[in-house]
Amino acid sequence: MKFGVVALVLPFLCSVACVPTGSENGSRKGSLSSVDSGDSATDTSVSDSGVDSGLDSGGTETGGDSAADSGTGSDSGRYTDFSGTLIYAETTDGAVVCDMRIDLAGASYAGDCQDCTFAFEMRAEVAYDGGGSGCVVDPELSWLGVSPRGGDPELFVFWDAYAGYSNVAATGMIYSANPLFPVFEFWAADGLYMDSSAIRTGNEVQWQIERRSSNPRVTLTNDCGGRTESTSTSSAVGTQLVSDDLVCNGSAIDLYQFDVSATGEVSISVDTVDAETTFDPIFWINGPDGCTTVYADDNFDCAYPPPSWSCPSWRGTLAPGRYELAVAASVSNGHCVDGPDGRYAVTIAGATARLSQDDAEGPVTTLAVRGFGAFD
Repeated sequence: MKFGVVALVLPFLCSVACVPTGSENGSRKGSLSSVDSGDSATDTSVSDSGVDSGLDSGGTETGGDSAADSGTGSDSGRYTDFSGTLIYAETTDGAVVCDMRIDLAGASYAGDCQDCTFAFEMRAEVAYDGGGSGCVVDPELSWLGVSPRGGDPELFVFWDAYAGYSNVAATGMIYSANPLFPVFEFWAADGLYMDSSAIRTGNEVQWQIERRSSNPRVTLTNDCGGRTESTSTSSAVGTQLVSDDLVCNGSAIDLYQFDVSATGEVSISVDTVDAETTFDPIFWINGPDGCTTVYADDNFDCAYPPPSWSCPSWRGTLAPGRYELAVAASVSNGHCVDGPDGRYAVTIAGATARLSQDDAEGPVTTLAVRGFGAFD
């Protein structure tokens, strides 16, 4: 279908674009939207290690203040060593997925790093792992493994001030095709990222990242192998339901139920209702057996066109039974014209539908990363 990325390019001296990226639910690094961190994970098994207390204390200056505060040269080699600890905790609906303490060590990075305070080539080693078999650690936040984008996240880079922002932190990823020029994935900057922060005090640095995400499509679709893509080219003519709204980041969907009493033709369409709240909707139909049978997207011109794409519709024959209609915003930000929500109306002919669940969420995953380190 289509793919969307929220991108912000920071001016930086590198041969490849230095861009933070976002996922469909807005919860990956570089997210420009506020994330509810009130349900952050708690790592009770490692809370007595002294790391948490060090994070909360704000750190203490341990020397080298004049050198650390300057942070304006491109020669990051004046700092030779880094050591620290990372707490990586992830839960899904309250159940522990990842519960990990990671030891960090770094050596001075010899490459270019314009105006950075420090840049270290990192080594990470798991010191404690109390999570389950389903734990998949993000390499770009832990320096463990290879990024899904193919780079090796080797560097930890920090700027006291850069491009108009303060306390800017990034993971530098090395690609084999161009090893001399890392790509920097920015994940902290005061005034830009609402779900993460980093701060340096003298020769100590601490950081935290808290992200909450939900993907209802994971649990509310069930492709049993017989799904069809709609080829309709017009909207349905029938009963229009009262309009509703959806969040544009795809973190929730609306569910409707409708009954088919006898085998016959049913047609459904979802359309926008005004220019101020237009967006790019999609829908799918789950059959009486729970399997997703129909997927509809970009079939006809919306009454109020969104910035990109068009509206979904479907027409076909259904056997008797109870069906579920799921309405959602498309990938990424839903191409909303303005604001976080989009409004729509459902039209259905051949059946009567009713809203069964408003703003349904899938499993809620909460990630909490906390780190602390010292350098000299």
